[in-house]
Amino acid sequence: MGASPQIRPLVRGRPARYPAPMAQPDPTPLTNLPAFGTRIVYQNPDALPREQRRGVSVPQGVEARRPIFRSLAGIVLVKQARAQRFDYTSQDTLATFAVGYTDTDLAVSFADFARAWRRDGEFWRFCGGQVQMTLSIGVYVDERANAAARRPCVDMILTHELLHVRDEIDIVTTNWLPTAALADAFVRANLSSAARVPAAHFDEWIRGSGDGRGSAFERRLRHNLYIVESSDRAAALHRSRPQDMRNIGRCMGTG
Repeated sequence: MGASPQIRPLVRGRPARYPAPMAQPDPTPLTNLPAFGTRIVYQNPDALPREQRRGVSVPQGVEARRPIFRSLAGIVLVKQARAQRFDYTSQDTLATFAVGYTDTDLAVSFADFARAWRRDGEFWRFCGGQVQMTLSIGVYVDERANAAARRPCVDMILTHELLHVRDEIDIVTTNWLPTAALADAFVRANLSSAARVPAAHFDEWIRGSGDGRGSAFERRLRHNLYIVESSDRAAALHRSRPQDMRNIGRCMGTG
């Protein structure tokens, strides 16, 4: 993700953390904790043509898609929109050098909301079921690189950005987020057969817009778990590959 002198800007500080509203569990041991499923949606609609893949290193488990070419101003707007979605500070402006950016969004919903929850008097109980996490990913490249003379630059940018894509996919699969969610205080206090969610708070905490999206539960996973890990992995990738930024800058004639 692009910002001078780095391709992906580091998150300044930490995203806003949402306090966890807690249900009152009874003494029963925790059972019926949710199962988590993951769906990956690529914002880039077209596959990268075979002839263009020769110079791009594609990590295992990642689909090579044709990047979305945007103006510098357009990429800055994409970055700022992501920062707003996840409540962190973005200091990118048109003065920064942006050549590549991996945009993401995460939606959290119950696969079958009606079966997952049962009302019991003034409380709701979780009956089990799957929670679906849908990760949307899009790779953007500065349109200045979309020229025959700069094809090697696009190859370098995509090779770097696909490492971010790899990390984002890894976060939401069984390698990280599902495990972190099952250990989270909000999930354990509200999404188990032992928990009793007050009916007065059920819509805000759990139901959201109808299937869990827009709820405190979704915000908890998005803002307290996912985006923090995403920021940490982006920073770690840049620390481990400082040569990417230098090489891309030289190729684009800015380094």
